[in-house]
Amino acid sequence: MLLGLTAFVPLSNAAIVWTSLTRQHNTSSSVEHGVAAAASLAKTQHNASSNASSNASYPCPPVRTDAAVGQVFSLYYSDGCGEQVSLVQALDSYEPASRPEYVWHGATLLPKPSCALQLRSQSNYPQPNRKANLRLAELAVCELFGSALPSCGATDNQVCELMIKAPIPSSDDLQEPTVGAAIALVAYSQLCAMSQNSTYEHYKCQIHGSEQAVCAGLQLQGGHVHFKGLETPGLLDLKLHDAYMLRLKDVTLAAESSDQYTKTEDYKNRPDVLSWSHYPPKIDFCQDLSCLVNKFIR
Repeated sequence: MLLGLTAFVPLSNAAIVWTSLTRQHNTSSSVEHGVAAAASLAKTQHNASSNASSNASYPCPPVRTDAAVGQVFSLYYSDGCGEQVSLVQALDSYEPASRPEYVWHGATLLPKPSCALQLRSQSNYPQPNRKANLRLAELAVCELFGSALPSCGATDNQVCELMIKAPIPSSDDLQEPTVGAAIALVAYSQLCAMSQNSTYEHYKCQIHGSEQAVCAGLQLQGGHVHFKGLETPGLLDLKLHDAYMLRLKDVTLAAESSDQYTKTEDYKNRPDVLSWSHYPPKIDFCQDLSCLVNKFIR
């Protein structure tokens, strides 16, 4: 399920008409005290991250890129890059490995995937939320691939391990939970390419993500992996402000964020042309990995 929210379209050089998500112009700009408090706390940490040293060893690519296998932008700040958007990649490192016995998501023990896939972080000591993201992404990818994973030469007691390169976020609690959907998408793209008969067919698996970003986490519900939204409208507003400042053209959120989005300042300001100095990004919603694959991989 992919739901799109159009921003505005120019009718002439002298006028701009806003199309979707319209509300009355006199809508109150106040927000609930709880949301404002959460946004204030997040903004303090957000600004602190933004002031971090820019002497980064991790490359900070532009958001305008060609279609490519195994890479997409995720809307989160990483200390290494020093930007509010980070490039998440699935590398072509794919080899036999043993699977750890237990992976926890908070107090919940996550099940093992139905296929012999394992995702490995580029960090030697991933935080608990990164471990959970990798396991949830494994579950999501296995739902689509089934037993049709490309071979890596693993024995019966081994799995095939794919390397994921995602910059460590500035906050494991606030930022890492929003990275899971991007991890799942790049893993699917890379495995899709590895399943093709020749490199000439890799175009079938490329992600078309120029000037776009994904901002959604992963959660297990009823045995199926769904996308998870941000905790509060205030946190969502901060993400959308980052996307606007980066001049992104499109942001994909979790479908469960659609109601939350209507409580944001971004939503309230959409009908007011004076609130924007350039086009804000189009907002799309996806429920799961299948939706994201249909959107980004053509």
